[in-house]
Amino acid sequence: MDRKPLINVQKVSPYYRSNFAYSMLISGNCSPVKSKVISNVIMKKDMPVVVINLDANSSYFSHSIHYDFSIGRNTGYDLFSSMTIREACAFCRDVAHEENYPNDQVAQIIKYLDFIQKLNEYLNLDLRTINDINNHYYSPEVINKAINEMFCLGKINKGDYDRLITRLVRGIKGQLIIDDILSMTNFELNSNGNTDFSIGNLKSGQTAFIDLAPRHNSYTETRARNNVLYSIEGYCAPISVVLNVGRSDFSTVEAFVRNMTVKSTCQFITIIDDLFSQIPDYDRVRRSFSLNLLGQHTGASCQKMSECFHEIYKTEKHYACAVDRRLMSERFIDVLCNTNHTDTTTLIPVKRSIIEQQDIVSLSERAFIMMDNTGSANYFSLHSI
Repeated sequence: MDRKPLINVQKVSPYYRSNFAYSMLISGNCSPVKSKVISNVIMKKDMPVVVINLDANSSYFSHSIHYDFSIGRNTGYDLFSSMTIREACAFCRDVAHEENYPNDQVAQIIKYLDFIQKLNEYLNLDLRTINDINNHYYSPEVINKAINEMFCLGKINKGDYDRLITRLVRGIKGQLIIDDILSMTNFELNSNGNTDFSIGNLKSGQTAFIDLAPRHNSYTETRARNNVLYSIEGYCAPISVVLNVGRSDFSTVEAFVRNMTVKSTCQFITIIDDLFSQIPDYDRVRRSFSLNLLGQHTGASCQKMSECFHEIYKTEKHYACAVDRRLMSERFIDVLCNTNHTDTTTLIPVKRSIIEQQDIVSLSERAFIMMDNTGSANYFSLHSI
């Protein structure tokens, strides 16, 4: 997974803070700025990096790049290797609700895994993932045989034996539901459990590239994308995540973005073509990030961006011209010298945005306005690379 960066790497960046978790949103016509930020993230050595691409036509990602996982290509994603049993139980429960399983069947998932955890304690087994559990206890007969062997060897008494058998009967339906959900999820992610990519196997200094750009907008693609984002969102170790939205539909990842911006162990960067035209509630989304890097915007987006800055009173010059129209009031010399009127200049205070539309339109592609949303007031500064 170590590979040459996609773009030219510059060793020094004044825009990247590596000593604490933060979130950054980049929008506008500022391709060199976006490329530099991606380069600096890829250079990180103190934590793993995941770069997610949602835009098939993005200019920041070469079509020949090797993706560790890609929707619609012959790659697989191991969703469960980085999940604890409790996290996997929650995932299966959520999927069962989404697939409209009855509540009593959803409860069977919890009962079954709770029973298996207890059985593992008796057997001193270290089955770390839900796939390990499913493969080890592949049928009710295997579980029943294990309980009988423990009783015969004297590891459990008659009371423990009866309780375990009762819990097996009450919770065994959960095994069937879990098996169905695992099979469905592995199909969606093209997972065979052997050579699949897993975010849990990433080490510090490694970068993984994940392609979630839709090919057919099918149900299977949507499920696969949501599953991958779910696993990244639930990853608890320190990690840097770059999400390239590009021109794609932001609503497909809105919940993911909302949850990632509040994670204390994640440095999260989102890149989008035009924040103001692609997101209806752009101001709320913008403020949820620690930093905003806003480049050139035009048209209606330019006006919306200008409104994000506070207003101040600016002085405007207003001009007036008074002409005396009374009969015989104009002397020949005044008409000849164009002095037959009175010009007046008045300075009037008007309220305007501190960053006006003409300032935004005039930004070069290497310039951006950085807004800091971490304080009680929104501070901003102009930068150029």
